[in-house]
Amino acid sequence: MTNRHIVKENKTLQRDMHSKAIINTDNNAYRDYMNKMHSIKRRDEEIKDLKSEMDEIKKILNVILERI
Repeated sequence: MTNRHIVKENKTLQRDMHSKAIINTDNNAYRDYMNKMHSIKRRDEEIKDLKSEMDEIKKILNVILERI
């Protein structure tokens, strides 16, 4: 197991003494962050799908207009 020391200014942060990395040990904050990232990814996918559907509607409308 790695040797870690708690950072004085923030109890949820620890310094790994081997790599000198700062590690966030706040599992709730990590879970909230991951949920936010998943929500953003779902929103971006939905926007992409809507853009694709709009392009298809435009193509269909153009075909209809050409036939008039």
